[in-house]
Amino acid sequence: MNSSIEESPFEHNSLKVIESLIDMHKDLVFVYHNNKPILFNQASKVFFGVETLKEFAREFGTLENRFVPHDSYFHVSTIDNEHPWQQSIMSIEESDRIISMLDRKIKPHAFSVTVEIPLDGYELIFFNDITSQLIKRIMTENKTNLDSNTQAYNRTYFEHVSPIILTAATFNEKLIGICLVEFEHEEVEFAQSISESIKNQIREDDMLVRWNDKSFLLLFLISSEEDAHSVSQKIRDTLNQFQATHKTRVCMGLKNKHESIEAIISRCENSLTDTQENFISL
Repeated sequence: MNSSIEESPFEHNSLKVIESLIDMHKDLVFVYHNNKPILFNQASKVFFGVETLKEFAREFGTLENRFVPHDSYFHVSTIDNEHPWQQSIMSIEESDRIISMLDRKIKPHAFSVTVEIPLDGYELIFFNDITSQLIKRIMTENKTNLDSNTQAYNRTYFEHVSPIILTAATFNEKLIGICLVEFEHEEVEFAQSISESIKNQIREDDMLVRWNDKSFLLLFLISSEEDAHSVSQKIRDTLNQFQATHKTRVCMGLKNKHESIEAIISRCENSLTDTQENFISL
């Protein structure tokens, strides 16, 4: 059960007791020694989809690099470079000690952070999930991550989290699929209808983005090409209901093994530019 990166400074039996205690917590719990993580609990393993801190370091790097760069939260850009992030977050007001991280399904969560120092050189860090109270307020009231007209994610937020999406897809051995939907005229009511109709057909973990005034981007993780084509067909069926009054077209593409997310999006954009057909696929 030992999740240490290196040999633990604890005696073996004491370590087992500590592991059992932190595994009882529903919060995400990390134990640091001399500013390095040496243990994390079962809730953290489930959240990130890894079993050991070696896996975590290999897939994600440091814990603070998992903090979503968002103006409403504490994140890497706000850290005082002269001190570890734990000290930086403890130097601000308690009400501001909030970070956001994406789970293994690319779903955003907000956490309040508590740092306890039981012994000199040791830190117990607790991440209490406050998503239900905070994410809804930030994303609907402040409209920070959402397009104001359609309530799809905005492009800036997508560009912030796309590297994390790529990492998660690689680790979970998933394919990344893209659907780019374009429509002929820039009409707010029509864009709202398109957004609502697509969101009614996709899964909670799929990501619908307002790409520009006349297009939406749908990103989804799937297990096979067959699954990708099923998603694409759902989108086409959804768009068909608008064809009588509004001209639309869609391009579906799968990310190749060594391709970036930006590259697959460019492929879709170029295909739509080069064709006059309503529906195409790569």
